[in-house]
Amino acid sequence: KIKFEGLKTLAKNEGYIKSYLKTQEGGPFIMSFVKDDIKNLFEKKLFSDISVDCVTIENKDCDETSEKVILTYILKENPTINQVVIQGNNEVDLEDIEGVVDVQKNTLLNISKVQLNVQKIIDLYKGKGLFLADVTFKLETLEDNKVDVKFIIDENAKTIIKNITFIGNTSINDGELKKVMLTKEGGFFSNLTDSGIFKAEDFERDVQVLKLYYQEKGFLKANVSNPEIILSKDKKQMNIVIYITEGNQYDFG
Repeated sequence: KIKFEGLKTLAKNEGYIKSYLKTQEGGPFIMSFVKDDIKNLFEKKLFSDISVDCVTIENKDCDETSEKVILTYILKENPTINQVVIQGNNEVDLEDIEGVVDVQKNTLLNISKVQLNVQKIIDLYKGKGLFLADVTFKLETLEDNKVDVKFIIDENAKTIIKNITFIGNTSINDGELKKVMLTKEGGFFSNLTDSGIFKAEDFERDVQVLKLYYQEKGFLKANVSNPEIILSKDKKQMNIVIYITEGNQYDFG
């Protein structure tokens, strides 16, 4: 027989835990299998401590020569997440952050998953043009083996657009193209006025608008592709390079 001790949050998942084991009821008792079981269970990142007790059906010490044994896997679950808290967000809505965070309350703490969510929040900020945002996490231990997970965000300054450069536009000049864009080059007061601050949503719209603008001018096969964002070393400024393939200009016959 195989038994488990210490399951609380995972008490209803005993069958799944058994499926992770190399050792099975009715199969041979092999010590190397048990060692593999401990390793496999640790890799699931659900338990902070695992030990195994083995006795014969006569309640005596067992070894690999014993005919029938009872194995008890003694498991200490990771803390249960009481709540997930997000602090420090001003530029990005809480709903947007919660949309990428998949660490949930009433589940077992998985540090690797928490670390992955830190990167998800950073990527979300980068997508909105806030390349300087820094995200850390903090665990607050509570009673009854529970923990609060706090994501702490330091948004820092916004990234200012220094230059917008076009490559491949021979028929329409840079100034004319810049006029149809929401994305603008920044200046001294950019941090105060928000002008010249990179916003991913505006930039994605601009790429489509540039294509339409070319088509209205008769460049039916024009393509705007592979915009390149070049950050300064301190990430406080950026240059945007937009690549354009104009193709032929068509007139009505």
